[in-house]
Amino acid sequence: RYTRERMKAVRRACGELGLSEPIVHTGPMNRQQGREATLVALSATPRTTALICASNQLLPGVLTAIRELNLSLVTTDDVDLAEFHSPPLSTIHRDATSFGVEAAESMLRGLHGAEPDTVTLPTWFNARASCAPPT
Repeated sequence: RYTRERMKAVRRACGELGLSEPIVHTGPMNRQQGREATLVALSATPRTTALICASNQLLPGVLTAIRELNLSLVTTDDVDLAEFHSPPLSTIHRDATSFGVEAAESMLRGLHGAEPDTVTLPTWFNARASCAPPT
């Protein structure tokens, strides 16, 4: 469900900004899938100008592919690994504790008969050296 909501948000944002429809690669959440999807995405024509890595399980494979291609990326969550990449990765940060608390509280409300609800939590961008406009 959350993946579908994220994709709707990405598609909506691309549309609002006049960008082309995003290409989505799905599959198992593992290193090999991250590498393969990244290599496919970055060999596309017209040239891919941005990647969104939606899972930290994919990140090692994505990093492997971009290192092979001498590129960099922005990833979700400010994992320790991001600061050690060269250049340091820009990240989209979310408070994982708040996500967990809100998910548990929403589940408990549902168990007590409440209607499904939507909760929006803060997300912010942590710009590091990997972020630059396309050339």
